[in-house]
Amino acid sequence: MTLAIDTTLVHMKALSAIDTIERNLETLRYVDDESRQSLRTTDRIAQQSVRLRRVLDEFFEREQLELFPRIRRICGTDNEEVPRLRYHQQQVLEALDRFITALSDGGSQKQATPEEHFQAFVECFDARCDVERDFYQTYSTILYPGGVATD
Repeated sequence: MTLAIDTTLVHMKALSAIDTIERNLETLRYVDDESRQSLRTTDRIAQQSVRLRRVLDEFFEREQLELFPRIRRICGTDNEEVPRLRYHQQQVLEALDRFITALSDGGSQKQATPEEHFQAFVECFDARCDVERDFYQTYSTILYPGGVATD
């Protein structure tokens, strides 16, 4: 599977996971913090978050190995989109890690709740998607002569 097609698949998996996590976070609002349902729901959220982290890790690694060298080879080393993509990769992963940490702390840190960390992750992921969309709109016909859609 080409990286361009894989991008769409990763977006679908990530958006599905985000939706599931959002629904589970909503469920947590209506259950007692000490109940079994709360613990099971928190465990499901943690598992889904770790799976999402793994999917994003694998995709970003593949992007580093396949896409970025191709961009440098075709467009030269002064291309400013690669640093933007890398920056947003890092932001997405760090925000997801903060959410996972906040979830395991049970929101005991006073800085932000797990929900706030999750919303920050979603904002970073959306920003990354915007950067990818801009990138593929600009470079898809150069990198993939048949064109590519990322949404």
